[in-house]
Amino acid sequence: MTVPARFTSVLSVVVALLALTSGACETYRKMVYLPPLSEQMALIRNNDIRIHKLSTTAFLEMWGPPTYERQERTAFFVLDSGEYVPTFRVPLGEAPPGWTSKVANGEGHFFLYEDRGELLAFLEDVLPEERLVYRERLSPQDLDAVVKLWKRNDQMKLRLEKDLQHPR
Repeated sequence: MTVPARFTSVLSVVVALLALTSGACETYRKMVYLPPLSEQMALIRNNDIRIHKLSTTAFLEMWGPPTYERQERTAFFVLDSGEYVPTFRVPLGEAPPGWTSKVANGEGHFFLYEDRGELLAFLEDVLPEERLVYRERLSPQDLDAVVKLWKRNDQMKLRLEKDLQHPR
């Protein structure tokens, strides 16, 4: 019995699509895989801070509560490296080096550790758990500038915005 040529060509297309799909799934799995909490804590302990591989829980367990914490809807520049840079960390009208021309929006969760000179940003992206998307070491003056910016932004919010953030 011979197999029609049409069937063979359709079959080869299906096999090619399956191969491409499985490769894409593996790449996606590696990108979104969040190590167990104990492994995340070991990475932080060894100062091996990895973007997209660490959660807020791991930092809270290892470093304790941050000096300042903030949650707000934020736009992030997406870089070639996979890092996301919050727009408030880039001068107005400029783009950070390595920007892919993509922007990610979401509920940003920021930890500012004054004693460590660290600003961390987390984003609940496609996945249901917040993960580290940005890390910056800052001088005490830069840390103060970030805190002042946050306070100024809070003062500028309308009463309606404040009520929506903190419902009674």
